[in-house]
Amino acid sequence: MEIIFMCIFQAVSVPIFTKQLQGTIYVEAGVKHSLECDAIGVPQPIISWFLDGQPITDDNNVTFNKNHTRFEYLFI
Repeated sequence: MEIIFMCIFQAVSVPIFTKQLQGTIYVEAGVKHSLECDAIGVPQPIISWFLDGQPITDDNNVTFNKNHTRFEYLFI
C-alpha cells in the first residue's frame, strides 16, 4: 500500500503597494474627488483610509468600492 503525504502552504509576504497616493492632494469644496490605492500580499492586505489621523467611514459624503481600494468623497 502506497501512502502519499502532501503539504501545501501559502507563504506570508509583506504587503507591497501597487498603487498609492502621491504627495499632497489639493481638493475643491463642493466637488466629488476620487482617491485610489491598492496593495498585494499574503494574506491580501486590508485597505483603510484616514483623514487627519481619523478613519474615514461610510456616510453621505463617502462612497467606497467593494474592497476599499477606491473611494469618492464630496468635500464640503
